Amino acid sequence: MTARFELVVDGRGKFHFQLRSKDDEVLLRGMSCANKALAEADVSMTRKAMYDVKQLIPFMSHDSGHFLVLKFEADKTLARSSRVSTPEELAVIARRIRAVPEDAPLIDNTTPQTTEH
Repeated sequence: MTARFELVVDGRGKFHFQLRSKDDEVLLRGMSCANKALAEADVSMTRKAMYDVKQLIPFMSHDSGHFLVLKFEADKTLARSSRVSTPEELAVIARRIRAVPEDAPLIDNTTPQTTEH
């Protein structure tokens, strides 16, 4: 499968996106949004920001886990990566994010899939 953005709804009914690699790993998870249109707008901003190394900011958590935060124009947090153990693993995730094609498809997983009987 190809790298892709997915729109999803969490257990609280909030919308967000996930950026998945071609091997299905979640590279970024968007922030919660009140509606689908806001989550789609975040995908659009992410498509612009994810290639700028200055917008992918590394952080270390209180328990020494490492993760990336994707910002848009330095003030809006769009997404964050999974936590990993080392800065080297984090660098790999950053390279994988920047390797996602600009035209990666957006898949809407916010509506239940029905199966024909």
